Amino acid sequence: MAPTRGGCATVRAVPMLVDMDGMSGIFLEFSAATVGVVVAAVLVTGWVLVLWRRHDLTARRLLLAGVTSCYLAGVAMVTVPLQIRTGDFGNQVPWYERAHLIPLAGLDTTTVVLNIVMTVPAGVLLPLLVQVRGVGQVAWIGLAMSAAIESMQFVTDVLISGGRTADVNDLATNTLGAVLGYLLYRLYRALTGVPAGDSRKAPRRGPLSLRR
Repeated sequence: MAPTRGGCATVRAVPMLVDMDGMSGIFLEFSAATVGVVVAAVLVTGWVLVLWRRHDLTARRLLLAGVTSCYLAGVAMVTVPLQIRTGDFGNQVPWYERAHLIPLAGLDTTTVVLNIVMTVPAGVLLPLLVQVRGVGQVAWIGLAMSAAIESMQFVTDVLISGGRTADVNDLATNTLGAVLGYLLYRLYRALTGVPAGDSRKAPRRGPLSLRR
């Protein structure tokens, strides 16, 4: 889920189905901003509809829905493939060489820090959205989230040369970021004297949980 790989600075959408100088295939690029706006709009609309149907559309829940949607949109901007390339325009590297599968290989400080920082908000938001029983659960959720994104990046790079690179190291750094975010949430609640809300007596659902 490395935010520095694949980049998100593309600002053009250039669809082409061409046969140019003997080259043929599809070359389509999207802007990261477009992806972010679409994801945020879909998530906010979905949450508002759910809360409205539950007669739970309060200012607090609406604010949390907006913040969470914007965060997920930001994640999408730096993880979702921003291009479709096939044929001669596609990545010619064999599929089995398109993922970084050796732990600790090629690590750099900037990428590690960015990956951790990117998932810290997830650890903060998670206990506000659903019932959380401890650090272990947050770690598993963070790992599952990271694994899903890395898998998506690998599959789309193989099928459409999506431009994102799956990296096994991201699983550890993303999970660590989520755990750190949750610990910061617990620290804040402890300092303010407010219960963390993740004990056995915690409410069955968070402010935005889809469960009643």
